[in-house]
Amino acid sequence: MSSKNRHTWFIMFALVLLFMAGNFVGCETEDWVGDINCDDCFGFQPDSAKLIVYVSISPENDSVPLTFYRGDSMGEVDWQDTATTKEFYLDAEVGAVYTVKAEYRSGTTSIIAYDSDNMTLSYHGDDCGYTCYIVKGGTFDVRLAGN
Repeated sequence: MSSKNRHTWFIMFALVLLFMAGNFVGCETEDWVGDINCDDCFGFQPDSAKLIVYVSISPENDSVPLTFYRGDSMGEVDWQDTATTKEFYLDAEVGAVYTVKAEYRSGTTSIIAYDSDNMTLSYHGDDCGYTCYIVKGGTFDVRLAGN
């Protein structure tokens, strides 16, 4: 291949790369928002949000006692309540680790389930076109196996 052909080939290759890169640096919403779901945004900095707890409700366990700990299961008891539906919600402080204990019955036997999660707050500036704070975490699954 002559020097002139190599030079032409190199310029063509560089132009193709330049055009391809332009596809990925556009200003379309899907390009600059990334994995942010703007429907999840708070327009203000929340100090609390809802913890979501998934529990198993059955004829034998039509109500499930729940204990919420700040930190691990040996931490401070933050709240106690009873779930009567498969999803339980509790307002709690953002920026904290919580552990949930669910107590089930099987005949005369007690079954205890634990789950822990960290509820965090992230600031995304005006990535969605307005001030955006997103709460992540705070979801607990203390369902029995097979439910």
